[in-house]
Amino acid sequence: MDFGTNDGLNINLNDKCYPYHPFISFRAKRNRELLMTIFEEEEFVVDLKEYWHFDYGNLGWAIEKGEDHSIYGIIA
Repeated sequence: MDFGTNDGLNINLNDKCYPYHPFISFRAKRNRELLMTIFEEEEFVVDLKEYWHFDYGNLGWAIEKGEDHSIYGIIA
């Protein structure tokens, strides 16, 4: 699937990795929307810098969801 930064399994790491980057193709935007919708329906939140990473239960998730605290903390 075209996500705007990949050629098959190879990902070109650049600023277009931001989930809502404005300068990617319409098809890539649709594919990202599908991916993010599927995860968000299961209460995950998309990472702020990489459209293919999602958070659940950690600090980023708690902030995005407006929770009082995270479920998981840092593993020492």
